[in-house]
Amino acid sequence: MLETSDLLQILPHRIPALYLDRVTEVFPGGAVGYKNVTATEPQFRGHFVDNPVMPGVLTLEALIQLIWVAYRCQGLNEAALPEGWQVPEAQIELNDIERIRFRQMVRPGDRLDLRVEEREASGDSRLVSAVAQVDGKVACEAMLRVTVS
Repeated sequence: MLETSDLLQILPHRIPALYLDRVTEVFPGGAVGYKNVTATEPQFRGHFVDNPVMPGVLTLEALIQLIWVAYRCQGLNEAALPEGWQVPEAQIELNDIERIRFRQMVRPGDRLDLRVEEREASGDSRLVSAVAQVDGKVACEAMLRVTVS
């Protein structure tokens, strides 16, 4: 399991723009993790004040950050980062959102369960299936084309 301190070593993102709390599984071409959505997050101060909803673009950002983890930790079979492990310098670039659907609102108090999985690869290009769920119900699903260099 990768905790926030591990994720800060792996990702170029920093708080408050880090949208992953834990990564529970990394496997070839994919990863599973989650984000606990809290009312104290900055986006809730002005985004539907009386009815706070996590902006869809931030759900998408959480999925993209999980893609970063999947490719930077590819081949890592440890429960946590081994001592002295160096983060590969893989860079991830979002090239295309081939399909995206928002199916349910994400609100403070929700746990956003995330899964990304490579569906096809051609050179540096990858097509990745990305799904975010709340209580087992799909909140967001997308097919994302990224370049891994």
